[in-house]
Amino acid sequence: MAGQNLAERTGSLNLVLLGRTGSGKSSSGNTILGREAFVSRKSSRSVTRDVAVESGAVCGLAVTVYDTPGLFNTDMREEEIQQKCEEVLQRCESGPYAAVSRLPSRRIVLLGHSGVGKSAAANTLLGQEVFRSEMSTRSVTSESSDAHSTVSGRSVCVVDTPGFFHTEMNPEELMIEIARSVYISSPGPHAFLNVFSVNMRFTEREQLIPQQFEVLFGQEVLKYSIILFTYGDHLEKSIEKLIEENCKLRDLVDQCGGRFHVFNNRDRKNREQVKDLLQKIGSMIEQNGGGHYSNQMYEDAQRLSETEQNTWGHMGDGDGEDRKFQEDKTKTK
Repeated sequence: MAGQNLAERTGSLNLVLLGRTGSGKSSSGNTILGREAFVSRKSSRSVTRDVAVESGAVCGLAVTVYDTPGLFNTDMREEEIQQKCEEVLQRCESGPYAAVSRLPSRRIVLLGHSGVGKSAAANTLLGQEVFRSEMSTRSVTSESSDAHSTVSGRSVCVVDTPGFFHTEMNPEELMIEIARSVYISSPGPHAFLNVFSVNMRFTEREQLIPQQFEVLFGQEVLKYSIILFTYGDHLEKSIEKLIEENCKLRDLVDQCGGRFHVFNNRDRKNREQVKDLLQKIGSMIEQNGGGHYSNQMYEDAQRLSETEQNTWGHMGDGDGEDRKFQEDKTKTK
């Protein structure tokens, strides 16, 4: 392999140990080096609280092993652990290294209006141009699709979805396609990013969107939701001030647990905005007990939503389309 050949040419190798608390990282480091280099003992609490570095000769190679704090450390916040792991990876960039295990993956679904910059935000998250994105009054994305990348040392799966109030799909087709995002991100997303432009007028229709999420995905969905504002470069005041001054917008954010973030999709090289979002998602996961939204939650929500179908009628433009949506739903039964 390329990494192995590089290590052979340079005569050295950096190994980074990543994994859950109690998984045996430190003892694995001792096994690699052939000596008791790291403190290792069975415990329900994290033994390693900082990055420990030990070196030795292994099969003719100078090997440096980095032992990191355990993921889901009982005494540390996830942001602290992630920061320490990222620092180690940066220290190893100057030479060959192998990451033994990895940070937990993140599965993220983007939801929102057509034209608010969902696809552009997905590309910003991934750090590359994957999803088609353009300024248009017509809906660009017509089906849910996913893409994967390594971001800040972890595997990230991003699912882009068709926009609410899609210009070329009937409401039922749209509902089915958006819901498919749960299965694409199986076993389920860690986070739903509800995307809004900072330039949007927040009318009653926008206020209904969280309710529509609940009808489709169930009451649990808002526990896994963050408001993502796009067009951050258009802000003339802080996002906090904007939320404070707009009661409708404030209510929207409150429905998602007060969680929000801002992206400037024009500044894709700014990885700090992505790192900060991943940290907020990590904090939300901790609040949710380390879990994620699941396929079972969606299926349970679907059984309950049969009595609440009228809410989705708001996705049409005007009473005529609302009635047509209800008639279509009746025909399919």
